[in-house]
Amino acid sequence: MRSCRSYFVFGLGAVGLTISCRLAFAVEQRPVRPVAPAQSSATSSLPLSIFAEGESLTYIAKLNELPAGDAAIRLRKEQQDGRNVYRVTAQGRTNELVDVLLQLRGEADGLFAANGGSPIMFRLAYTEQERARELGVRYDPETKTLIGTTKRKERSREQRESEVGLYDPISAFYVLRSHELTAGASQQVNVFTGKDRYQIVAHVVRKENIVLGENEQPTIRLHLEGFRTDDSSRKNVFPEQTTLWVSPDALHVPLKLESMLPLGIFALELSGRR
Repeated sequence: MRSCRSYFVFGLGAVGLTISCRLAFAVEQRPVRPVAPAQSSATSSLPLSIFAEGESLTYIAKLNELPAGDAAIRLRKEQQDGRNVYRVTAQGRTNELVDVLLQLRGEADGLFAANGGSPIMFRLAYTEQERARELGVRYDPETKTLIGTTKRKERSREQRESEVGLYDPISAFYVLRSHELTAGASQQVNVFTGKDRYQIVAHVVRKENIVLGENEQPTIRLHLEGFRTDDSSRKNVFPEQTTLWVSPDALHVPLKLESMLPLGIFALELSGRR
């Protein structure tokens, strides 16, 4: 049940965090195998201006092909203190069928620089069986560091991390999408959840068509891995065979996420886009 909980938070707590948000919580307790470090790969990326028109994405979650929940993410461009920024909001929840076993409700919001994706603010709040949790990241311009916060019950904790090459889960989601995705290459992004630091690696497998709803869609297939930066054994914290399919255009819109859990196959599929 713990692995199912963590993965639903990953998928539903804020679908816009597709890769990173799941890492904000307890990872699976099943044994995981060490893997070799990712090979050095091209780090070229497209300008984040590709997101300037904004987007609104909705998703449906399934467990063994049965509806399990829904999620949405919205991005819009704004101006703050004379500079262009992106503001993101996201929500997710399990449905009544899953609530019997595991009730999750989550929302996230974030703000990051349109030029380069530097984090400004990130917050993720969720409830599990009505127990509240919260994670946050904010940029401190005086010390040029990222301040992470974790809140649970009446307890709160802060820690600081250097901002250099580090993103919060929301900004990391869009920075990773802006990378060039060439078959055989691997792209990575360093993420600070407010509690821990992770390296997220996307291995580009190939271009392929998948059936989404009633239509066949061209996609790029990615294999995802995640590693705690303080773990010298390089244990992959994602469930085995975690696969993400994105659109082949410059936006690389996440179309489907799939992974094997102890309870069966978990999938998150795009249900609406505008």
